[in-house]
Amino acid sequence: MNRHTGDKPSAGFAAKPPPSPPAGQGAWIIIASVAAVVLSVAMEASFMTPFLTGAALGPFFYGAMRKNDLRSALSLTARWAVSVFIASCIVCLYLPERTAGSIPFADTMIRAVTEWLSGTSHGAPFGPAMILGGVLVFAVLSLLSGGMAAILAGGGAVSGAACVFSHLMRHGENIVQVTLVGMPPWIIAFAFSVLFIMVPAARPFYRRIHRGASGDPETTAWRTYAIIGAAFGFAGVILHLALGGAWNTVLNACTVF
Repeated sequence: MNRHTGDKPSAGFAAKPPPSPPAGQGAWIIIASVAAVVLSVAMEASFMTPFLTGAALGPFFYGAMRKNDLRSALSLTARWAVSVFIASCIVCLYLPERTAGSIPFADTMIRAVTEWLSGTSHGAPFGPAMILGGVLVFAVLSLLSGGMAAILAGGGAVSGAACVFSHLMRHGENIVQVTLVGMPPWIIAFAFSVLFIMVPAARPFYRRIHRGASGDPETTAWRTYAIIGAAFGFAGVILHLALGGAWNTVLNACTVF
C-alpha cells in the first residue's frame, strides 16, 4: 500500500467539485433586495437607491468571487436582479407619485418610451450603440472594481427598467398582454449580456488579491460566460434592428396614453 497516494495537493484539489454557496444565501438576497427597494422609496432619495440595492448583493458576490466560484456569483446576481426588478415594479405600480424621488432616471426613461410609442421620437429607445456601449461600460466597471461598481450601476438600471414596465402596465388595456410584451426582447438580451459579462470581467480583480490554484474546476468557466455574454449583446442589437418597429405597433395596440 502506498501511503503517499493522494497526498499531492494539485491532484486532490482538482478532484474537488465546484464550491456551492451556503444554504440560505439566495433567500437572504431576496429579502435584502426587497427591503432595499422599500427603504429607498421611503427615503425618496434616488441617489441612495443604487447603494441600498447594491448592498443586498455586494457581500455575497464578493464571497463567491473570492472563492473563484463564478457559478454561484452568477446565480446570486440573477436572483438579486429579479428580486429588485419585481419589488421595484410593485412599488412603481402602486406608488407612481414617489417614483421620481426614489428611482434614478426613472422619469427620463419613462418619457423616452412614451415619446417612442407616441411617434414623437425617432427609433426605439436603447439602440444598438447603447446596447454594446452599455455592455462595455459594465464590463469595465466590473473589471476595475471587482464587480462592485457594476452592481451599483445595475441596481439603478434594473429599478429604472422596472418603473418603465410598471408605467406600461398602468396604461395597458389588457394587463396580461402588457406583461407579456412590456419588456422589449433587446432589453432582455442586454440584461443577460451584462449578467454573463460582469462575472468573468470581475475575476481578474479577485485573482490579483486571492491567488487561486490553477486546478480550480471553475477556472475555465469565465471563458464560457464571456462568450455567452457577448452573444447576448449582439443578439440584442439584432433584435432591436429587426423588431423595433414591430414592437412599437404591438405595444401601441396594448396600451392607451
